Amino acid sequence: MEVRIAVYTVLGILVACLFAHGFRVIRKVQRRAGTFRARAECSSDWLVLMREDSTAIWMNNAYCEIMGRPKSEMVGRSALEFALPPEDAVDPEDIAAFRFDPTEERFTKLTQWTNMRGDGTRFTHEFSHAVVQDGDKTLYMLAGRDISERVARETELIAAQGRLEKLANEDALTGLVNRGRLWEELEALMAGGDPFAVLQIDMNDFKAINDTYGHAAGDQILIHFADILRDMAKDDWTLARAGGDEFTLLVPGITKLEAALQLARTLRREAKRPLPWQSSEIQASISVGTVLAPGNADRPDEVLNRGDVALYSAKRQRERIAGYDAAMHRDFVQQQQMQREVAKAVEDAAFTFYFQPIVDTYAHQVLRFEMLVRWEHPTRGLISPAEFLPHIERLGLISELDCLAIEYASDSLRVLDAAGMGDVGVSINLSTAAMRNAIIPDELITRTAQSDFVPSRLSIEVLETTMITLASNDAVARQMDRLRAAGFKLMLDDFGIGYAGLAHLASLPVDGIKIDRQLTSAVDGDEKAHHVVTATIDLAGKLGIDIIAEGVETPEQITTIMAEGGRCFQGYAIARPMPLTEAIAWADGPWANWSPMGPDRQLAG
Repeated sequence: MEVRIAVYTVLGILVACLFAHGFRVIRKVQRRAGTFRARAECSSDWLVLMREDSTAIWMNNAYCEIMGRPKSEMVGRSALEFALPPEDAVDPEDIAAFRFDPTEERFTKLTQWTNMRGDGTRFTHEFSHAVVQDGDKTLYMLAGRDISERVARETELIAAQGRLEKLANEDALTGLVNRGRLWEELEALMAGGDPFAVLQIDMNDFKAINDTYGHAAGDQILIHFADILRDMAKDDWTLARAGGDEFTLLVPGITKLEAALQLARTLRREAKRPLPWQSSEIQASISVGTVLAPGNADRPDEVLNRGDVALYSAKRQRERIAGYDAAMHRDFVQQQQMQREVAKAVEDAAFTFYFQPIVDTYAHQVLRFEMLVRWEHPTRGLISPAEFLPHIERLGLISELDCLAIEYASDSLRVLDAAGMGDVGVSINLSTAAMRNAIIPDELITRTAQSDFVPSRLSIEVLETTMITLASNDAVARQMDRLRAAGFKLMLDDFGIGYAGLAHLASLPVDGIKIDRQLTSAVDGDEKAHHVVTATIDLAGKLGIDIIAEGVETPEQITTIMAEGGRCFQGYAIARPMPLTEAIAWADGPWANWSPMGPDRQLAG
């Protein structure tokens, strides 16, 4: 009995000890659980515990903050129901069928996703998946953090890199390929060995567009032309703006020069598509040079060089297109030499002027001399303006020549005064650029004041096509009015071959017109030319406009035009251009003995 009592006592003590230990263990576990929960709730990373079907059974405060929702809106629901943006929404059937699969890749690496908060704003976060075993239950813990700022920085860096790559490969104004990328594309085509054509394009008189309408208009015409090229191009073409107003096309598959030239013709036609600008329109014109490769060159630089040669040739041709050949290259080398010599001649003011009389046959009077520029080349002798003027224009030196002409005209009037010809004037031809240049009126007016001659003795001749183009420009029109108000005479040159027409005469700011030689030389044999000359003389008389028939070469032409009321003439039938001293001698000699009806009417000097 005592033993039994002792055993029971010991067992009681053991049980009591076990209970006491168990309580300590439980309290320890509870303390650790409480610590974990506290740490989980205070963690800056979000945590969410889910069942296998993604139903949330617990989440910490960080998860509530990032989702912008209270726990009551999320516990017992799948995040697929409320966390996804509309474009990523999952059908309810798919949500119901969802189950976590621990073998999926998401359980071994971080997942990045864009979710939507309760207020509709979006954020990007990355998170991991972990399997949590709770007895016989398998749960899934997701832990993550907001990386929206990092993603934004990375996105901006990627965008910046893209912009840098774009700047490195594209023309900023037109969006076409730039010269660097063009070179890479050209190298690739050359390495491939398949045939292709290079078309070098240059805008004609682009500086004139800038000067007349402003640089903003110049930029827009470049963009306009780039859009035209895009409309025409096929997917395998390379379209590049090589610089300034120069463009280059690489067109694979062209094997015949005629095919390339036909494409050039199409380009020229499409380039004339007008650009609406303010209250008017701007129409561009282009020149195109083309070369086939790889047959005409072995290296990319050679291909582009030969394309430039063809373009240079195109600018000197009426059709404004040209295809490269060996003869063209030889001519190009010669022309480049000429261009260098012309530039030196402009710098040295090595040009002179010849004088051709303009006379009134009824009054038997020399009205004025037209100044015609000449160049006495050191080795080639006297060179025609038709040969060197295009070089001066291409070099952008025409304004320097205009200023030289004004200076020479002023000096020539003093020489005429000294020779007793104070009633005789001079005519100068001013370029399109000069008429746009606000400095030119100042130069003319200043020279007049310094030389003390009457402004009406100086006539300014402007081409018909230039006059029509510039008269619509308000700034240029004001300059023309200013010159006329100062007393200078404004003459419309080469009338009848442009597009002014008789209907424009009354509205143009001119004091006189010169009928072009194409009409006067045909007046005896071409009935239409005869009618145009007659109508022009009649209308000019009614409008009080001076009229001069230029380019007359025979006495018969003078007689015919005089019969229709013409009285002022210029041409070889009167006298050839000559130095000023010879012109003065001509006025005292052959002209003094000239008779309107005499047999010696043809007085070639």
